[in-house]
Amino acid sequence: MDPEDDPVGELAQLAQDLQPVLDEAARAAHAPAATLAFRRGDEVADLATGTLNLHAGIEATPDSLFQI
Repeated sequence: MDPEDDPVGELAQLAQDLQPVLDEAARAAHAPAATLAFRRGDEVADLATGTLNLHAGIEATPDSLFQI
């Protein structure tokens, strides 16, 4: 499908559908947090899951920076 034919909100719906997949993938990998971003045409969707800082209880966001 051409990105120009993409109805508004289709990517947002895909992001909602993928949130449980990201949640489970992070759990399965024993990762405290994870983020995912993807783009279709000019539309961008991003997701986050988990806790960025376990001691402070800070939740991960799509803008979180991870020290590797």
